[in-house]
Amino acid sequence: MNIKEQKLESACTDAGPSCACKFDALGCATQIEGVEAGDRHVARFNIEQYDFTKIRGRLETEGIIPADQIDTAISEFRKFLIVIVESDGPVGMISPVVDEVWHAFILHTADYAEFSENVFGHFLHHAPNNQWTPSSEDSVPNFVVGYNALFGDLNPIWTMHGHDSTCDGNCNTGCTQNCGSDW
Repeated sequence: MNIKEQKLESACTDAGPSCACKFDALGCATQIEGVEAGDRHVARFNIEQYDFTKIRGRLETEGIIPADQIDTAISEFRKFLIVIVESDGPVGMISPVVDEVWHAFILHTADYAEFSENVFGHFLHHAPNNQWTPSSEDSVPNFVVGYNALFGDLNPIWTMHGHDSTCDGNCNTGCTQNCGSDW
């Protein structure tokens, strides 16, 4: 049994004897504790347990993110995905560093598509915020409010590149740069 399988087995065991864990080829839970895939608890479990080794390798090899920020960026990307799961509206990506984790993940198309299906029930599209695909006015405030409710204050990685987390959602007032992209 590899380390990933041990973690999954441990998570299932920790859930108790009534847990009915089933996993797909990527190690994503399709059912846990009798809750069908698509449920927010299963989605969060899949996000928290997903093995980002391939993505980390790409980021390290290509020097896309400074080495000392990779672990934080991946951890914060997990939180971003959890905010999407827990939100009822669009969620904006406000960190260029965390966005690079998303870009690296998308390049592993088969893994990304399967992960998206397991977590969100559909392919999670990435739309850049630009003149052709502007972000929704609510996407940045939805992210900041959702993140604060779930995890407390924003990690500095979200604001270290000129983004003002008090952005009003228009991305032209209250922000010092383009606010990011919607999911």
